[in-house]
Amino acid sequence: MSQSRGAPNRYSQIIEQIFFSHYQVGLQSIPFERSEIELVAAHLNIDLPKNLGDIIYSFRYRVSLPESITATAPVGQTWIIRSQGRSRYAFELVRDQPIVPNERLSITKIPDATPGLVVMYALGDEQALLCRPIGAQFMSGDLIALFEFEVADEVSILTEKHYQLVLPEEMDAGDLDLYQRRSDSDSSD
Repeated sequence: MSQSRGAPNRYSQIIEQIFFSHYQVGLQSIPFERSEIELVAAHLNIDLPKNLGDIIYSFRYRVSLPESITATAPVGQTWIIRSQGRSRYAFELVRDQPIVPNERLSITKIPDATPGLVVMYALGDEQALLCRPIGAQFMSGDLIALFEFEVADEVSILTEKHYQLVLPEEMDAGDLDLYQRRSDSDSSD
């Protein structure tokens, strides 16, 4: 009988089984293949999603790996999943560098002209934003921190900007003057 658990739970069960079937203390990289997903799901009697890649994508970009996996990482490190070629991946230990917005950055007001349909789906479909490696994090109030990342051996923050969605009438000439001065100083660098 299949388990009727929600997607995150069945995804977690599958990824945990794959991880611990290869894990040994001291390993820095644990390779695995996408085909293992089907084998593990059958072994655990779990219904697979139609898109097998969604399991890997979820843990690479949407949700944290299960605590049972992250607890095996040494202090100051964390496990991530990296692509190793077509249908091949690896759990890899990397330096743990949480991404936290800098509370001291200046804020740029932008008129909120977001169509209702976009607002309705904005928090659920991050793929719609992927044209380059970016991330958004909501801060206090109406503040949004936007990050642009650079990916080399590790992910690093290339730029960070803070924006506040406001009604158009909440912006004045002083705001526009300030933003123009910022733009002028950026272009002179």
